[in-house]
Amino acid sequence: MPISAFAIYVLAAVAEIAGCFAFWAWLKLDKPIWWLVPGMAPGSSP
Repeated sequence: MPISAFAIYVLAAVAEIAGCFAFWAWLKLDKPIWWLVPGMAPGSSP
């Protein structure tokens, strides 16, 4: 069963938000440096 374009769009949006939040949490909330990994994952940023 192929994934619909809407599902791909939603997954991309969630990945983008998670990557941005991870960077913000590292910068402002003093989270460990490994929180930057989701922000650097392929597909999570343009």
